[in-house]
Amino acid sequence: MGKRKRSDVNPKHRWDGKTKDERSAAARQAATTRKANVSKARGNMMKFSLEIPVRFLKEFEELVVKAGSYSSTSEAIRVAMRQYADIK
Repeated sequence: MGKRKRSDVNPKHRWDGKTKDERSAAARQAATTRKANVSKARGNMMKFSLEIPVRFLKEFEELVVKAGSYSSTSEAIRVAMRQYADIK
């Protein structure tokens, strides 16, 4: 195995021999692949945004997130939505 070539810009990184345009193209391809893999894993899901009063969010975090030991508010909302879907 030969000696690694180092980048002039950042000598801590290994130089892969790609040009700036090739690296940009590879990054775009990787982003496209990640997006496709995520959408396959999520199936028939939709992302949406929700605007609520700050008071309601604080109460929700106190009564549901902390009390239920959820790692995040988003997780608590997802669980609540799943439970709601199971009821219907």
